[in-house]
Amino acid sequence: MDSFFQTEKIPCNLKFTRQFREYLEHVLEYLISFLECTQPLQHLDKLFA
Repeated sequence: MDSFFQTEKIPCNLKFTRQFREYLEHVLEYLISFLECTQPLQHLDKLFA
């Protein structure tokens, strides 16, 4: 998990690729799904506002 947040190690030219954007979209989908399963009473709209 430590390396997940070290985005400065990813070269800039890779950050602007379609594949990297899709990867981030999938990570976000996974995290939202995880929150929905583990905290079903939490209002995610308020969390992300």
